[in-house]
Amino acid sequence: MTVAPFLVLWLVVSFVLYQAWLVIHRLFFHPLARFPGPKLAATTFWWECIQDLFAGQGGEFMNQVEAMHDRYGPIVRVTPDEVHIKDPEWATVLYAGPGHIRDKDSSLAHAAGTADGTFGTVSHDIHRRRRAPVSSYFSKSSVAKHLFDKIWQRSEHMSDVLREHHRRGSVVSGRATFLGWSNDSLRMCSFGESLDLLDDPVKAMAFDDVFKAFAAVYPILKQCEWMIPFALQLPIAPFRYIYKPLATLLTVHVNMIDLAEQHRKEYLSKNSPLDNQDLKDESEATQNSQRQHTLFHALTASSLPEDEKRPERMAHEGFEILLAGSDTTARTMGIAAYHVMANAPIKQELHEELKTVMPDPEDIVELKVLEGLPFLNAVLKESLRIGKVTDHRLSLVAPYETLQYKEWTIPAGTRVSMTPTRNSYDEDYFPDPYKFAPERWLQSEDQVAAMNRVFMPFAHGRRGCLGMHFAQAELRAGLACLFRRYDFELVDTVRERDIDHSWAHIAGEPDKKGKGLRFRVTRAY
Repeated sequence: MTVAPFLVLWLVVSFVLYQAWLVIHRLFFHPLARFPGPKLAATTFWWECIQDLFAGQGGEFMNQVEAMHDRYGPIVRVTPDEVHIKDPEWATVLYAGPGHIRDKDSSLAHAAGTADGTFGTVSHDIHRRRRAPVSSYFSKSSVAKHLFDKIWQRSEHMSDVLREHHRRGSVVSGRATFLGWSNDSLRMCSFGESLDLLDDPVKAMAFDDVFKAFAAVYPILKQCEWMIPFALQLPIAPFRYIYKPLATLLTVHVNMIDLAEQHRKEYLSKNSPLDNQDLKDESEATQNSQRQHTLFHALTASSLPEDEKRPERMAHEGFEILLAGSDTTARTMGIAAYHVMANAPIKQELHEELKTVMPDPEDIVELKVLEGLPFLNAVLKESLRIGKVTDHRLSLVAPYETLQYKEWTIPAGTRVSMTPTRNSYDEDYFPDPYKFAPERWLQSEDQVAAMNRVFMPFAHGRRGCLGMHFAQAELRAGLACLFRRYDFELVDTVRERDIDHSWAHIAGEPDKKGKGLRFRVTRAY
């Protein structure tokens, strides 16, 4: 036998023996070996990928996780090194606040190619440092003071688009309209410019293809987290022929770097470099904050180390916000619009409440006024609850802390996951969970407090959604402009086919055979 065939044979045998040893180790000697769950899930990470790519319509793994819980109980080993817990009351332990260290699951963090963004940061301490300026930019007070005027302007523009649909009697695509509105709002508030997707449904749906492209390859990206960073080192042009939506995704990455560099230079040219600790007085700090017109201005002006202000690093923040923020808000708006349009009494009650603060349909309303409307708030919370838009598990690691769930001791360093949005379908807290019932949020304080304890549409703790206040402001403005100014009728929209989610890679998705939300504007007030 010559050397080359012998070497190949040796490599093949070694690989097979290693895989056999790995399977035996995972099944019998791994720290999670005694946890309940299917043996196949404990053996290989690729079973999750196969379920998400080929089972049913794809995106089936979360449904498989639910089936595992039905069979094995509230704690299940879902991959070789991860346990998933289904218990709403335990979420505050996993997604704990100050005093507890939680690292991100690297496969979830790096799949989008944004390892240096807040969402993609694995380390607890680095995440806390990076999160601070972004959290400040999208804080509740900042949204009300600096961003809501722009949010309202984009909602006004959506209202103008719907008025034109009313004039023409045309059918409105909810997906194109709401994605255009949310993307334009987020871009305008974050980057000082928009793509005007609201005026061009074709461009809006092309952007939707980017989300779908990312979701389609997400199961593979979780297993091969090096793929997006590697692709960004290559020319983008060939990808336009291989897989055009992926080329668009990579282009968004590259353009975001250019935008971050432009805004950094713009800020530095108009402002002397400032260290927040060196500001002379409160008035100077106030003036400094007023000059931060974009997210990249705010990051440049922050107290982050200079290495954290590199355009390449800041671009990861921008890409994460754009990818996560516009799609989820658009989906939630579509869910809210459908349920209000489909329920005449709810639509009428919402309209009448909005009339109390908008006597003239064209009135402009401040955010604090909208926040004070009980029924609008109830519709918003019920839409977030029933929508469960981010319908995927969120896994964290407690690197130095042994976690305890009932009789199960979870070793430090173990990936532990939950699916916070599915808390909202627990019948112990939300009776008749598939019914859209805003009135459930208008019950006694004790009943609402019990629901709020497990209601986590934006996750919870230090790893919770950075844009939750911004998203809720968008939804309040959008709902106010829609249901104070217009009446609607649904067009060939079936809840089970077009609205409710049946599968998920990242965001929950309705049946692939569905047409999505479609409606007509029947009356302009």
